Amino acid sequence: MLERFLRAASAWADLIIVLDQESDDGSAEIAQRFRKVHVAAYPHQTYDDPIRRGMLVDLARALVPGPKVLVSLDADEFVASDAWQYPEMHEFLSAPPGTVGRMRWINLLPDEPRAWIPEKRTDFMFVDDGAEFRGDPMHGPRLPGSSSTATMDLDGPKVVHLQYVDWERMQAKQRWYQVQERLEYPRKRPIQIYRQYHGMDAIAPHERHPLRHEWFAGHDLGGAEKLLAVEPRDAYPADARVLDLLTHHGVERFRRLDLWDGNWEQRVRALQRSVSPTLLTDPHSRRERWVFRWLARTQPQATRSRVRWIQRALRLSGW
Repeated sequence: MLERFLRAASAWADLIIVLDQESDDGSAEIAQRFRKVHVAAYPHQTYDDPIRRGMLVDLARALVPGPKVLVSLDADEFVASDAWQYPEMHEFLSAPPGTVGRMRWINLLPDEPRAWIPEKRTDFMFVDDGAEFRGDPMHGPRLPGSSSTATMDLDGPKVVHLQYVDWERMQAKQRWYQVQERLEYPRKRPIQIYRQYHGMDAIAPHERHPLRHEWFAGHDLGGAEKLLAVEPRDAYPADARVLDLLTHHGVERFRRLDLWDGNWEQRVRALQRSVSPTLLTDPHSRRERWVFRWLARTQPQATRSRVRWIQRALRLSGW
């Protein structure tokens, strides 16, 4: 994913700043092969999103003098190659300092139709005005200007997101996110966490679209076929993080999260780990398993009044 991202970003960016958090998989070496890339080190193993994103903003300001537009992308994202053909993109680039540019995701999917395009837009671009960056522990703003009233919602330009192509890897990542949520926001309800990290299980039919050639054509990525090709694995780095956190904090703290799917023994073997069997055994009672089945069944109707009333009742018992 990293090489694809850098190749796509090199087509339009003046400078690409990559923050390397002690990777040991060749990521830094891949990044250094690209002329426009500046690699900076984040020498900590902790998950601290505000510090990391703040470092990226500070580096961009230090390395690029004068007026600038900051674009914040993760390594599994790239701006669709037809974005620059839309007049509204050029209007944004001419917007006054302090303006936030918001685009929608094109989430590539493993099954047809392969593009999930939600209505929600994300802050991806910022015409820099020197505003202070203020982040949140998880899924906070990517850029300064998150509270700015000067925003442009772009309809045509979009960002391609590769997270969902490898469905198993995505699920591993969502399990890790749920554990982090429990640690960062201990007052957050288990039902809230479940709904937040299972949205991909209830994609509305009108948000599914066929792929369009122009999203990829200008980036020399080998076409959609290469982007959709995945190599299945028995375990992922996010699985190792979950095991570490379960070992450190114990199972009970996370028992009302949707973490146990019956495949942990396979993952442990793939990771060549030795862990207590109690971490791998589903701790859920019959009642808790019923709640999870109900949550899965009602995910597409999560906003309906009847479902919300039942959720309120469940919260009285700790959900």
